[in-house]
Amino acid sequence: MRETERVSTLRKGYVYIAANLTTTKYPDREIKWVNKGISGDTVQGLVNRWNENVIKEKTNWVSI
Repeated sequence: MRETERVSTLRKGYVYIAANLTTTKYPDREIKWVNKGISGDTVQGLVNRWNENVIKEKTNWVSI
């Protein structure tokens, strides 16, 4: 997957910015970025979807 494809599927926001900066600095790394954020969601909303949105992705890193 090309750099632009890895990043362009993300919505605009801090995940998009972090992905762009990281991909620019480390273009040789195959980093998969997944944005499961929901604008205006609460901690309880995250708790309710934790298994589906985080655990099933088998992530190495999570940013909340």
